[in-house]
Amino acid sequence: MNPKTLHDRLSTNLGILKHKIEIENSSNNLSLNLLLETTFLSILNIIFDYKCTNTNSKKNNFSGIDGDDDDKQLMEQVTSTFTVDKIEKTIKKINVNKLYEPYDQLLFLLLKDKGTLSRASKEKLTTLIDGKFVLDFDKGIMGTNDFYRLLVTESNLHKI
Repeated sequence: MNPKTLHDRLSTNLGILKHKIEIENSSNNLSLNLLLETTFLSILNIIFDYKCTNTNSKKNNFSGIDGDDDDKQLMEQVTSTFTVDKIEKTIKKINVNKLYEPYDQLLFLLLKDKGTLSRASKEKLTTLIDGKFVLDFDKGIMGTNDFYRLLVTESNLHKI
């Protein structure tokens, strides 16, 4: 498949997914979100050569995070909710469950667009993290537009 066709398919399908998630979430239907957890973790594996797995495959309804990469010591949260409250709740669950012990970095994978965090929000979240792990507010929170950009700049089209 030529690059233009591949890029068109990626943008079309990601756009459909974003809108489908938004519509289904409006009626509290989160089933697609659950199905996409493993898919978005697999995209990270493709882009960054990670070895992310769905934590529910280790323990049903794993608390705090949706994915991990033991080799890279990464925790991943896959969500369609971009709010300070969602990020704060995730950080609190990580702290309560001491997930920072085997992992040292948190990534947020957003199934929709990402917003921006105010400086005050970043300071509040940084205080909660308390040096136990890293959450890069610029590169560690990725929305669907970020995934598209990373996928289309991947030089090895066979990976995609």
